[in-house]
Amino acid sequence: MFLAAFHGFAFRRSSFQQLEAELAQPALQHWIGADRAFRDDVLRYSLSGLERGGLERMRVPVNRTLKRNKALDPGRLQGRLVAARDGSEVLSSYSRCCDACLERRVLVRKAGVKVEPLQYYHRAVGCQIVSSPGKPFLAIEWLQPGEGEDTAALRLLEKLPGLYGSRFFDILLLDALATGTPTLRLIGTTRRPSFFARRLRSGTGAQTGRAQRVGSRHQPEAEPARFVSVRHSAIRAPPRR
Repeated sequence: MFLAAFHGFAFRRSSFQQLEAELAQPALQHWIGADRAFRDDVLRYSLSGLERGGLERMRVPVNRTLKRNKALDPGRLQGRLVAARDGSEVLSSYSRCCDACLERRVLVRKAGVKVEPLQYYHRAVGCQIVSSPGKPFLAIEWLQPGEGEDTAALRLLEKLPGLYGSRFFDILLLDALATGTPTLRLIGTTRRPSFFARRLRSGTGAQTGRAQRVGSRHQPEAEPARFVSVRHSAIRAPPRR
């Protein structure tokens, strides 16, 4: 089961249905040591019984070892280690659900008629190192039924200092909608790095953003900078030639 799931992860298969179709190939069955093909339900049932606590506990010591061995140093921005906090939808289904599923109505067209079936989905908020070639996740927080992404994001930021301390990274990238008063207050009280960057929109070929220092009266420049500065003011990157 693990090798089958690893195959799907390595080749970026979007669903267990795709993996089920590939498991019909004798070569893949031989590689994973399966006597015959099996359906996606077998994969789900088997993986649901795995103990994930050990993997979760391994994340922090592995990330600490990566930093201690300077594996995260390549790609630093002006000597600073950059992390990003963002949300992502992991999966969705119209027929399968669990107790932790979020629910929504989705407008679709079937046989020329617009309907709004109930869709189940999972969404998570993660904090990830983005400045280094290897981009490990520092922590992941799943959205619970009835709560928004901002609630899970605050819960994630609250537990990061306890896992890594307040100086594991130097810059935290956030979405513009996530830089509200609760987030800024939490960053200040946990003594998190004093600079954050708000991602405003995607430019052509380069991500745009503004740098701002938490707790200061300085306001970012009106024009978005292509790269984030970690000095005491926001500095635009030189124009492209």
